Amino acid sequence: MGRADIRRKVLGDLRELALKQGAIFIKIDPDVRLGTGIPGSEQASEDSLGDIVRRDLLDLGWRFSSEQVQFRNTVLVDLQPEPEVLLERMKQKTRYNIRLAERKG
Repeated sequence: MGRADIRRKVLGDLRELALKQGAIFIKIDPDVRLGTGIPGSEQASEDSLGDIVRRDLLDLGWRFSSEQVQFRNTVLVDLQPEPEVLLERMKQKTRYNIRLAERKG
């Protein structure tokens, strides 16, 4: 059984269980990478496997929620620079909140 078959089986089983339990919806948050980079930028690239999973979900009747459980995007930050350099790269309000948190312990 391939990964696509397993994915469809799990989603079908979830649907069946939800119907038996009288659920009105199921909310999942699959760990699927849809792409990298800032969408619309030159550095952006889509992940073909993520696109396949997304299409499978849509084909099976799943819909995207506007209320996300996890952050829709992940940002990787190089933490090697000195703390002051990292702070300089942040927005003023973010720096303020970090320093306020430090003062409050």
